[in-house]
Amino acid sequence: VLELSLLTGLLSLGILVLGLTSPHLMIFVLLVQTLILSLLVSCLKYSLWFSYILFLVFFGGMLVLFTYVSSLASSDMLESIDLVNIFILFLSSMSLIFVYKMTGMELVMIGESSVYFKSGEEIITKVYCLSSSLVYVFIVIYLLYALVCIAELLKSESGPLK
Repeated sequence: VLELSLLTGLLSLGILVLGLTSPHLMIFVLLVQTLILSLLVSCLKYSLWFSYILFLVFFGGMLVLFTYVSSLASSDMLESIDLVNIFILFLSSMSLIFVYKMTGMELVMIGESSVYFKSGEEIITKVYCLSSSLVYVFIVIYLLYALVCIAELLKSESGPLK
């Protein structure tokens, strides 16, 4: 039941990000999603260390991102959020997950083959399989490129974070 509630919250916040235009609210929603994801991982896996390290890494990245975004868009006003739309979004994602669970489907992850998983340890093992190593290499190269670009922006005299 707790996993279903966390999954519903994660899905609702993921859909909510699509409608936000303020960068500060987007970062806040990403931070709440990180907290929910770490709670979900701690429910699926017996060790809390993995979820704790996951939260710390994401939180550190969000702090850097928040500093950079707030220096670029410091004059943007926060937008108001309509609570009725959030409630409708929450109910629709809850009904989607309820139908998903009632049909007897489980989490499906594409790895070496499509497998239905029942435990959290198998999911974590499948994430780090050989077939997804190309995606990890791409992510590492992309993050390195973003780091170099931000370092070049910070070095310049007319950069946003001088």
